[in-house]
Amino acid sequence: MKNELLVTLKRLRNTVAEGNSYNRILLEDANNSKIKILSMEMEKKYGMGVKPKVTTDLVALQSKAIRIYKNSGETFSNSEISNLPFILYAKGTNFDLFNFLLTKHIDLRRETRLRRLLFIYFYNYADSRETTAIAYKIMLHFRNKQENDFKSRFHRKMFVYKDNLFTSASKLLMNRLYQQNGLRGAIEKLAFNGILETSRFVMHTLKEYYKNGSNDNRKYKIFDELSKTNFLGYESVLPTLLDSLIILTDKNNDAEWKKCLLKVCHEKLGDPRLPLNQTRWNGTEGVSQKAQKIYLKWLANNDLTLFFKIIDETATDRMWRYRDKFWRAYLDYIVNTKVFFGVDAQRIARQVAKDELLNYGLLDYSSESNHSAFLFEIGDYAFCEWSHNGRLYIWRRDKAPVKFYDNKTNKAKMSKSICVESFVHSSSNTYSWQKKVAEWLAKNCGIRKSRFDWG
Repeated sequence: MKNELLVTLKRLRNTVAEGNSYNRILLEDANNSKIKILSMEMEKKYGMGVKPKVTTDLVALQSKAIRIYKNSGETFSNSEISNLPFILYAKGTNFDLFNFLLTKHIDLRRETRLRRLLFIYFYNYADSRETTAIAYKIMLHFRNKQENDFKSRFHRKMFVYKDNLFTSASKLLMNRLYQQNGLRGAIEKLAFNGILETSRFVMHTLKEYYKNGSNDNRKYKIFDELSKTNFLGYESVLPTLLDSLIILTDKNNDAEWKKCLLKVCHEKLGDPRLPLNQTRWNGTEGVSQKAQKIYLKWLANNDLTLFFKIIDETATDRMWRYRDKFWRAYLDYIVNTKVFFGVDAQRIARQVAKDELLNYGLLDYSSESNHSAFLFEIGDYAFCEWSHNGRLYIWRRDKAPVKFYDNKTNKAKMSKSICVESFVHSSSNTYSWQKKVAEWLAKNCGIRKSRFDWG
């Protein structure tokens, strides 16, 4: 056993010393688990995805680099030269200094320095022409250094795309996403496992893939893969992923994915109707207005369905079905919704809708325990439907007695407030109240619907 391990280690050292692709050679010839384990250990030690060890004070190194750039006459030690890649993207390093260090002091003939340079480049990836020099320098190196380990993993042709920053490297990863069954499989194909798995380069490419890629099933698979780890490390690109999938799911009318996205959005970004969540939805890397509009429609449909589902369990009057049909005809115009439940209705909601998104308020003890209320907005007005033959109340939005971010309300607050209009749900089967409300909506909100839509 001991001799076998010694022979294997010697072979590993020789392979690395020769500059060959140790990972490829060992895995192709591996006949037992010991060699595979040792191969993985070597990959961890020398692999592309492992963050290089910093062996000097980078702040002091950057100051020294600036002095040398200004002709101080100082020189870098070998250790300092090895660590120069770490300050290329540091705050205070402008393009001239960046180019000076890259072209004058970072010798790419050294394998470890090349690895560090590649690591720093992809880790700090920025789609900016200011770093064109680094792409050009590495491209030339790859053309001339045939034996380099990365030659087999990053083919030189992928760098030859005008002069703009490994654009083809990003395209290569996107192509891998199409070919592989998941993100991590594609990353491993490029030797980007480890810390580079969540590098800026991978994040940038993933966002571009979801913005421009057309393989719908792959997008769902990658999202499902990341969700299993609770999007650990990928939180910054989650809004972009959600944006793409919300639009895609609405287009496909996929009920299961709609339910999944409702839950993930609620957990990760919060309810977009609440002011405290607006930053997460509308930030620099937020969700587009188009996707938000779709998501709000989903929420409205979810709340409407929940409201009438609970009425079905608690009310004795079956006329509520006409109200359900009527308001679904206006669903595209409903922008905010909130359901309020009495104590008993709340308990029933948790039982019958346990797999659905539950985001409701409470009717306090001055209200009947089995009653429910559905609050929503259309245009400049707020509306409230009350269960158990309750009236439909309408207020101007800014005068509504209850707000969507309120956690509690009661019937007295609604019925005793001064409203713009209220309607009794009379003669539902002859569409009496429906015609009146439809006329009011046409006159005050500019929305014209007929019995053909809600009959």
